Amino acid sequence: MLDYYRESADMIVDLKTTQDASYNGFMRSVRKYKYHKQAAYYMDAVKAYRFIIIAVEKTPPFSINVFELGDDMIDEGRDMYNHELEIYKYCEENDYWPGAGFDPLDKESERTIHILENHDKI
Repeated sequence: MLDYYRESADMIVDLKTTQDASYNGFMRSVRKYKYHKQAAYYMDAVKAYRFIIIAVEKTPPFSINVFELGDDMIDEGRDMYNHELEIYKYCEENDYWPGAGFDPLDKESERTIHILENHDKI
């Protein structure tokens, strides 16, 4: 769910709590929690041009920092969610629903990956 969307500015603002609001600390959180994937998905959903994160530390002194995710990170997040949508499409079309531990990159899933990568060629 969007925290705040300002249509007139084509901008989404998202509030995140964090242990570390410093640049390096919060960028680790972005990667760990895939905030860039969420950002790309939301931006595409509402056709927003910018995604701003306000990071607030959970403990005193409750430092705050503001981040704008760049195009490279948004593109990476977009690739991530599109890959997941391809997996979902494959599962839907083939009535194949692996367990929660499914990893599309493990050896057991090699056939599924091959099909996903080549589905346009079939």
